[in-house]
Amino acid sequence: TELKLSFKKDPILNDHMKQKSLFYEQVLPLVTNMLKLHTTIRLLQIINVYEPDSTISPPIKWIEQTQQFFQAFFLHPSLEYIKPWYAPLLKVTYKAQKKSLIEQHKKLYPLKQLPIIFL
Repeated sequence: TELKLSFKKDPILNDHMKQKSLFYEQVLPLVTNMLKLHTTIRLLQIINVYEPDSTISPPIKWIEQTQQFFQAFFLHPSLEYIKPWYAPLLKVTYKAQKKSLIEQHKKLYPLKQLPIIFL
């Protein structure tokens, strides 16, 4: 099963920071929960039209949500590929926890190939 999610800017909500906040605090946790509940997804593609903004330090809550998302991805029983949106927060968070995620995956699924992330 392949799942493609597209998130677009809301023209009514003009505040860029509020839209990013909505994504990281509402949408990303929902996607994470969906991964935990649907065990037959093989490919997940997320398209997010928010422009990356590396000048702003993200709130801790966004980092935590991103970490939980990656953990759900690595520990998913059937997910093999993910094509997430590009965001500096994603790259930094993934690099910070990559070793731990790989170890957890190998422990839980010793015979399964590591999932592929297209960043």
